Amino acid sequence: MRRLFYAATLLALLCSHLTVAATVFADALAVPAQPTVVALALENPSIVSDDEILSLFKPALGELYSKATVNRSLSLLSHVSGIETVRVLYREEEMGVSLRLVVKPVSLIRNIDLEGLDALEESDVEVSLYTRVDEPAYPPFLEQDVDYMVERLREIGYLDAKVTTAVSQSKKANWVNVTFDVDEGAPTRIAALGDMGQSSKLGEEKVLYELGLRVGSIASLPRLREGVRELEQYCWAAGYPEARVLGERFDHSSGSTLLHLPLSLGKRTSFEVTGAPEWQGSKLKELLESRYGEELDEDWLVHAARDLRDALVDEGYMNASVNSRVEKGEERRRVIFEVTPEKRVHLEAVIFEHVQALDVDDVEEVMDSLQIGFFGGDPLFKREVLDADLGRIRQHYVSEGFLTAKVWVKELLIMPDGATTVVVGLEEGPRFYYGKVEIAIDTDAIDAETAATVAAVNFGQPASPGALEKARINLLAEMSKRGYINAGVKVMATPAAEGRRVDVVIEMTSGSRKRFGAIVVSGNAPTETKVILRELDFQSGEPWNPAKILLSRRELFRLGFFQEVKIEPLGSVWPDRTQDIIVRVREQNAGYLDYGFGYGTEERFKAFFEIGHSNIAGTGRSLSLRLSGDATGSSYALNFREPWVFDFPMDLRVSLLNRREEREAYKLDSTALQVALDREFSDSIRGSLIYTLEDNDLTGVDPGAVLTDEDVEPYRVSAIGPLVIFDTRDDPFNPRWGFYHNARTEWARSEIGSDLEYGRYTGFTSVYASYKELTLALLARGGLIEYFGITNELPVNKRFFLGGRTTVRGFERDQIGPKAADGSVIGGDMMLNLKAELRFPIRGDIGGALFWDAGQAWNKSENAYNWESLRHGVGFGLRYNTPVGPLALDIGFKLDKEEGEAGTQWHFTIGNAF
Repeated sequence: MRRLFYAATLLALLCSHLTVAATVFADALAVPAQPTVVALALENPSIVSDDEILSLFKPALGELYSKATVNRSLSLLSHVSGIETVRVLYREEEMGVSLRLVVKPVSLIRNIDLEGLDALEESDVEVSLYTRVDEPAYPPFLEQDVDYMVERLREIGYLDAKVTTAVSQSKKANWVNVTFDVDEGAPTRIAALGDMGQSSKLGEEKVLYELGLRVGSIASLPRLREGVRELEQYCWAAGYPEARVLGERFDHSSGSTLLHLPLSLGKRTSFEVTGAPEWQGSKLKELLESRYGEELDEDWLVHAARDLRDALVDEGYMNASVNSRVEKGEERRRVIFEVTPEKRVHLEAVIFEHVQALDVDDVEEVMDSLQIGFFGGDPLFKREVLDADLGRIRQHYVSEGFLTAKVWVKELLIMPDGATTVVVGLEEGPRFYYGKVEIAIDTDAIDAETAATVAAVNFGQPASPGALEKARINLLAEMSKRGYINAGVKVMATPAAEGRRVDVVIEMTSGSRKRFGAIVVSGNAPTETKVILRELDFQSGEPWNPAKILLSRRELFRLGFFQEVKIEPLGSVWPDRTQDIIVRVREQNAGYLDYGFGYGTEERFKAFFEIGHSNIAGTGRSLSLRLSGDATGSSYALNFREPWVFDFPMDLRVSLLNRREEREAYKLDSTALQVALDREFSDSIRGSLIYTLEDNDLTGVDPGAVLTDEDVEPYRVSAIGPLVIFDTRDDPFNPRWGFYHNARTEWARSEIGSDLEYGRYTGFTSVYASYKELTLALLARGGLIEYFGITNELPVNKRFFLGGRTTVRGFERDQIGPKAADGSVIGGDMMLNLKAELRFPIRGDIGGALFWDAGQAWNKSENAYNWESLRHGVGFGLRYNTPVGPLALDIGFKLDKEEGEAGTQWHFTIGNAF
């Protein structure tokens, strides 16, 4: 009966479990395998915005729930500064699932203070710390930084130094302050001298003086190392070329500090170089000095003699020889290097035999042997350079389709006076051309026509292996831009049946396409994430393109408030072929203080002072105050910039300006409000729409320049107009290639509050081209004023004047233009300025320039504008190149000097005239 009871009970339990299982199975059938997220809540006490967290978390509201997707999102959020962990609370609802994200914040460092640190520069220590502002205060980093500071202090003699740390809560939530409390203790000083080697030979006092340490000095290892270098230099100069110190150290083992300086002097030695050209003697002695500190044995003499000979060969003494001998004495020895330079060999002529298919000038162009300085003269002959030139000549022929070309030196004639003639033998061979070019593509990732354009290998083109390799690289780059980073390109070239033809087959495989996945920004505690994201040249979902990553990194650096930017793949490629990206930045202080001084012949002494901040509250907004002054006046400008107005790639710029200006014809006090919308359309094109409201007060106007009531009464101008700039210069300070074009229109109308009505149109175009070391710069500038409504003439400060360094050199500033009856310049309403300048190097950073300038300003009402009335100036100048542009000194001569005018005018300033 008991067994029957147990069996009945077990059967009942089994039936019960089957019923429950059936119910769960039925519920599983009713709820989809991947439920939808029907509710998404966020608890976020961190400094990270809710929008940033939700943008990285998937699935979003209304999307299908997946545990793998959630785990991917949590991985992304773990890299965001200010977040320690994120918990996801899951709850099933009738229609799907409800998710709640609970963010645990991590406190970031707001300030780092180094208290009690006097022996070291705080700025040098801070850059080496693992603990950094805007990052969490990790205990392991704090410990390493403590060890680092203690080690640095002990190294400079503070053996009892102690450092402790404290982390305190900042006034602002989720921020902390870190303090390193430094107790340097008393410095350890040198108590006595230990092993001093051969110091007594020079005198210990002299040795200690050159070392910079003595008994009582702080036992600083860096100072000891630096002193040893200075001591060795002194010993070498005193005639001990083998002198060296090995094993300098401080010994603290005996309870007091001993200085050990085991100085080995070697034998006193003097060097002589005989037979060398006088101007070469100092260079050869410098070569010997570079080998000081080594043991002067037979190997030393052999190597030194070889170095001297190589130096002479480099200067054109191809057959020079150098022998050494040693004369030993009791107190010193003499080492004599006997130089037999023979004649200096210079390359007088290169003769090519059998050059038929190519132009000889093109062949000579690839030869370094024929390159001469600006001032001419025959180049030095160097055999190794000639041998390298033979390889370049052959490569030039191969690039033109002469695949079997041969080049050799057939004859080398060196005359007694050193004049050298080289006869180069050439066997051009047949010229090969590309025949049929076939492109095979395995997918529609790129069409054959586009691929052919990118490859740029065409029928009838000279067959060049370099062109095929370039085609392969360009095709791979194009596929990479389209997201096919695993693409393959195979180029095969085979001779065609008809001969002298090379057929080409290009096989392309695309592989799988990769796309940008989620974008995580890290390290940007002060700066808003959107400020960084909007500068990126790529977005999630776009085809993977490494070039866009490089461009984005450049754009972030251009903002000016990041000292480090890294854009890297995050994790592996996901099954959907997307690759997550992390943008790591390290911020720097965006506040700045700038000032400078200069001098120009027109402005005389000039200076400026500017203070500002380029990332206000982490928004990318900037605010600055700039003060400037020179002999012509002074000004201040309060500038504000709002980037990405209405989340559009366009900047709003607002400036409050004041200018006090003193010219020969007038004095001006002007206050203006300027509002501009700036847009960069490409790397080379940018534009602005500028509105200006200005109040002008003219005083001291030359009576001859008075043309309108506004010349003697205050007036207001309200004007608007566009500005367009096209700039492809390779260097804005000292360009050698490119264009710079500028066009601006300014319309002033009474309908927008202006006392004057006019249109002012200005523009200029400049071109820069270089050949070898020469640069030709050309400029044309023009201006035109159109009068509307109530205005017939403009006040004097709105007219065109020419003359001076930036317009027509050889004339004083503003001295070209229409003149009144008394001879004073009154300015014009039409202007033309032409400039040409040839720039060339002279020596090192010093260069020269030859220039021609022309220009004139006219009044349209007089119908006097013509080519004959242009004023002309020519001249030459010197340039000294600096990182901010050349220092320029020009002297200009008037070609059409008029009575009462000076014939010349000096101009000096920083920067080129254009």
